[in-house]
Amino acid sequence: SFNLIFNSIYSGYLSSPEQVDILMDFIQKQRKLNPNLIVFIDPVMGDNGNLYNAYNQNLVDKNKELIKNANIIFPNMTESYFLLGKEYKPGPYSSEEIKSVARELQELCQASVVITGIELENGKIGIAVNSNHFHLIENPKLLGKFHGTGDVFASFLIGAYLNQFSLYDSANLAGVLVYYAAKRTAQRSQPRRDGLDFEGVLPLYIKELNGK
Repeated sequence: SFNLIFNSIYSGYLSSPEQVDILMDFIQKQRKLNPNLIVFIDPVMGDNGNLYNAYNQNLVDKNKELIKNANIIFPNMTESYFLLGKEYKPGPYSSEEIKSVARELQELCQASVVITGIELENGKIGIAVNSNHFHLIENPKLLGKFHGTGDVFASFLIGAYLNQFSLYDSANLAGVLVYYAAKRTAQRSQPRRDGLDFEGVLPLYIKELNGK
């Protein structure tokens, strides 16, 4: 028998409808054991207007079911359009378009929405936070591609949120830390595919979590 009770669950890339069903079943069982369970879902499906190779419409539909089990979701703009069944619009995006997408997503899943990696009209990178109120956080954009930014962002955010930070403050802190990590990565000679130098910003993260 399974006796562990979790305070939170965080899911990312899922490669089959069966995996989604297993996760949804697990979430529902855990919710019965712990009504205060917080579920974070990153509906990892695609980027730049395209689904990842292993994905099809069936998996998109499964992710639409999955996000209805969440307290907070972390899609990018590509995933947001797919979840809403809308035709993809390439960036840069106006704040009105971002707000519209974020609010529709919240209505769809009845959860708080954090949209990541948004290309803004002013050349910056945006993070949209919609939890009944809409906020748009802006950070400077660095040249080139950085792998793993979404995973690192969500992990930083969840850590702060579970340490009693508000969703907005958690997203704001995570955005700044990812920017610092990307900046450190850009200054190194290591291949970008090795991922972000997030380890280098962990001391700052710990300091912020401790309120020092």
